Amino acid sequence: MIVHRIQKPKYGNDISGKGSTLAGGRWHPPGSLPVLYTASNRSLAILEVLVHLPAPLIVLPKLILLDVFVPDKKVLQIDEGDLPASWKLRGYHKTVQEWGMEWLRSRRSLAISVPSVISTDFTVLINPLHADFSHVHVYRELRGFIIDDRLI
Repeated sequence: MIVHRIQKPKYGNDISGKGSTLAGGRWHPPGSLPVLYTASNRSLAILEVLVHLPAPLIVLPKLILLDVFVPDKKVLQIDEGDLPASWKLRGYHKTVQEWGMEWLRSRRSLAISVPSVISTDFTVLINPLHADFSHVHVYRELRGFIIDDRLI
C-alpha cells in the first residue's frame, strides 16, 4: 500500500514520527510515543495540510510530498463503530488520544486505517516503534510541492 504525507522541506524525507512527539494530534497527546500520520490518497494529504495552516494565509509554503510504502497485510482497518464516540468531533479529545495511545503501546499492528474526519477517505497511522517498521520506506519524494492557492 502506498500512503501519502506532506511536510515541510526542513524535515526532508523523515518518516520517524519524531515530530509527532512534540505536538499532539487527534490520535495522541503531545510528549507521547511517535506516530506517523499519513493519508490514503494525495487529495486527503492536501486537505490535511490546509486544515492545519494558520489563517489568514497569504502565501502557501513550499512542501515535500512523500509517497510511503507500507505492507498491505500490516495495516489493520478500523471500523467507525470501534472508535470512541468523540473521534470525529472538532479538536482533540482525551478519549480519542487515549484510544490511539493504547493502540501505539500494544503494537498489535504496524499501521491502522481510520476514517478521516474531513473527508470520506482514510487516515493511515503508522507506529514507528513496531517491530515491522523497517518495512516502511519512502517510495517517492516530490520536493518543491506547491498546493494550488485557489484552495485557500
